[in-house]
Amino acid sequence: MKMPTSRYGPALWHAIVVAVVLVGMLVVALLLLDASTAHPAQPALDNLRLRAASRDWDANRRLTRMLLDRYEQSNDSEDLFEAMLWLEMDWDSPTLEHTLLQLRIFNRYCTHRVLRWHWLCNPGE
Repeated sequence: MKMPTSRYGPALWHAIVVAVVLVGMLVVALLLLDASTAHPAQPALDNLRLRAASRDWDANRRLTRMLLDRYEQSNDSEDLFEAMLWLEMDWDSPTLEHTLLQLRIFNRYCTHRVLRWHWLCNPGE
């Protein structure tokens, strides 16, 4: 590509090209930074998901609690739905923390359309 000529010579054009490339790299870096800060707890959640999937019940309860906390902050129904999936995997747990999670769901979220017809929210007579 032939560089245009000017009274400043090719050094100016090289400086402009370098500046444009650097600005482009900065824009890409800012976009990546924004994507990683959208859910700063994502790596922690992924780690808990792996541990919970291998039947680490403590990780399961922490993951459920974190997902419910995220739901309360963002109102993203996917977090509520996923929390219920993990809670059901550990349903027979006799721990106090698990019972508190069940009560939290029953008291706060049963009116949500994701849980309205869930058996936990409709215990029957």
